[in-house]
Amino acid sequence: MTGPVIMVDGINLDVPAIHARWPHNPVAVPVDGMWAWSPAQDHLFARKIHYGVLAADVPQLAHRARCLDIEARLRVGGDAGARDAGPFLAERAKVARDGTIYCNLATVPAVVEAVGGAAAVPRWWLAWYWQRAGEPTRAQVLAELHALTGVTIEAGRLWACQYGAFGSWDLSIVYGPQDWSA
Repeated sequence: MTGPVIMVDGINLDVPAIHARWPHNPVAVPVDGMWAWSPAQDHLFARKIHYGVLAADVPQLAHRARCLDIEARLRVGGDAGARDAGPFLAERAKVARDGTIYCNLATVPAVVEAVGGAAAVPRWWLAWYWQRAGEPTRAQVLAELHALTGVTIEAGRLWACQYGAFGSWDLSIVYGPQDWSA
């Protein structure tokens, strides 16, 4: 499949509803933390990426997940923070060159500082709640990031943007390679 596609993500309690509404769409599957999906839930979907949220799991996580979810600039509780991006990406590079960092636009500068530049992140999955009909284009996301933070990311490195919600789960537009995990 080519061209942008909608990816769905939610917590383990959302899986039955996601599967009923979006059975053929790709999904983002949390592999750690209290909302991680079970193996049976994971197997319901053919196209997916795996992500983790816990800082303590960072080295091992890179072998189980493509993406590190950094919700805040700093660690909150056991959640991963910007300083965890570098170790995750370094370990992920041993597995594949697809290390992905998920964070909101305001957190991008902290991640860029922690890893030594925007280009140190092979793939970005950014959160920007668009609040308009349809999905934002890659250019619109990058322009908003630059206007908000002054950070410039190469267009090809913006893999996806979480732009809205449907029910209790989130929707992302995936611009980049659709090389889903099996």
